[in-house]
Amino acid sequence: MASMLASKVKPGGQIALSGVRARHADELAAAYAKWIDIGVWREHEGWVCLAGTRRESH
Repeated sequence: MASMLASKVKPGGQIALSGVRARHADELAAAYAKWIDIGVWREHEGWVCLAGTRRESH
């Protein structure tokens, strides 16, 4: 699903993924890393929101 969602983000565009358990954040970020510079933006009570920017090219 990461490649499909990433393909919908224009180069330079931003994406946010919310409702992610903190323990899964690194795994999910790694799935998007090929296309998007992404990391944890906010964390609250074991939940995170990942945010990132689509690179111009991968």
